[in-house]
Amino acid sequence: MRFGYLLPALQTILMLLLVWAPWAPQAHKLDVLLANGAERKTWVLIAPDAVEWAEGVNLPAAAMVVPLEFAVRAGSALPSPTVRFWGFWIVGLACWYMIGRFADDLLRWRRDGVLPARRAADMAFALIAAPSAVLLASVFIFGDAGVPALAAWGVAWVLITCAALLFRFLQFFRETFKPPVP
Repeated sequence: MRFGYLLPALQTILMLLLVWAPWAPQAHKLDVLLANGAERKTWVLIAPDAVEWAEGVNLPAAAMVVPLEFAVRAGSALPSPTVRFWGFWIVGLACWYMIGRFADDLLRWRRDGVLPARRAADMAFALIAAPSAVLLASVFIFGDAGVPALAAWGVAWVLITCAALLFRFLQFFRETFKPPVP
């Protein structure tokens, strides 16, 4: 099975469901308080809860999306949930693709009994994703963020990325310290 292509497809389906939000049809309608004190109802494409779920589903992407979002708004404007949502979606595709490659390599190792050849991109992703997932998960789990969806996804991403990092280290050490062939 090609998890490298299946997991990004599943992530895209989930992100489309988050945009659509069929379970909460009123989530796209917001009350806005105008400067003159009047209230007005407005409609937004991306519900506020969808941004939190997008961040949770694609947690390792935060290592790239958050600094990119700060750069886009140049430090002066208010945070943009739209930029964050689409950034997590797009960068999250790469994260899920790399996790799919990890799953494919793990299954190939189990089937053949031989570790697949190492790839530099896999090791680079594991070295970036695991520490960022651990740091972000610790903030959402032990901090007072008050977002249970991010805490749950944080635990899942810590387990996934640390397993991928250990597997990539195993690949690296097996190929680096191979016994000489007689």
